[in-house]
Amino acid sequence: MERAEAEFADWRERLAKLEKSKNIDPGSISNDQMDQTRQQVKSQEANLAEAKARLAALKAGAWEYDIRQQEAALSAVKASLSEAKQRLAWHVVTAPRNGSILQINIRPGEWASPGQNPAPILMGRTDRLQVRADVDEVNAVEVRTGAKAIAYLRGYTDKYIPLEFERIDPYAIPKQQLTGDSRERVDVRVLQVIYSFKVPDFPVYPGQQVDVFIESAGRPKEGQK
Repeated sequence: MERAEAEFADWRERLAKLEKSKNIDPGSISNDQMDQTRQQVKSQEANLAEAKARLAALKAGAWEYDIRQQEAALSAVKASLSEAKQRLAWHVVTAPRNGSILQINIRPGEWASPGQNPAPILMGRTDRLQVRADVDEVNAVEVRTGAKAIAYLRGYTDKYIPLEFERIDPYAIPKQQLTGDSRERVDVRVLQVIYSFKVPDFPVYPGQQVDVFIESAGRPKEGQK
């Protein structure tokens, strides 16, 4: 019975959150959905009260058959409540991890489709950022796992940012970031090296481009593996 009461309290809390969301953004939740949810809560409340009353009567003295029957009825109520919670969860959007909303590319009433570009909502961490450095394939042989590196914000070379090695993506991809220099080769493939860093004492924002300098291990000598 205590478990049934806890589940019912959880259901009422979910309903309160749903009502709060509708107050903040009336268009996010339909009136039909709210009415159905309230009706479901009332129905579950009545069923739970009835189950409590029957269980109390059974404890006062009842046949074993009646006890089993009421326990089965209580199990049915729990199953119905669980189904209602699952239906509510289908209408709640939750983030897969903690983070901050960086960009919103969708407005109330617009349709969001899978694989949409740009993404409807861009989310990420802002306390620790990552850098994806492109190394030209001609220099990729000089990069080693764990190589030290620093980064400078473009246009701000007074202070550097120490980077922490994360990994090397082992598949070279076509170069996408082009400078526009007439001498620049556009057919080069690049090896991407991932670094991370804590936000320094000066402003750094997700999406900024930086110049990365990676410690070179040198080119292998002839016969060296």
